[in-house]
Amino acid sequence: MSEKPTNNGSKDLKDVHLLRDEQILKHFGISRSCLYQWRKRKEIPFIKIGSTNYYIEEVIVKMLYLRAGRLPKDFDDTK
Repeated sequence: MSEKPTNNGSKDLKDVHLLRDEQILKHFGISRSCLYQWRKRKEIPFIKIGSTNYYIEEVIVKMLYLRAGRLPKDFDDTK
């Protein structure tokens, strides 16, 4: 009996897009110190590789929609 492997909701790494600090500052229209405070208070998830902070684009987009109070109907969280 061979079963097909399941995806279990995980994503292929080639589909993950990372943003840097400068891109986050532009998306949110905030200062560098504000972004630092968000990271410090764990309000925004990030990954630090070396001395560079990275943010997963899909998570940031979802945060933007949630701060606006809604997600679009076509927002697919399981791609």
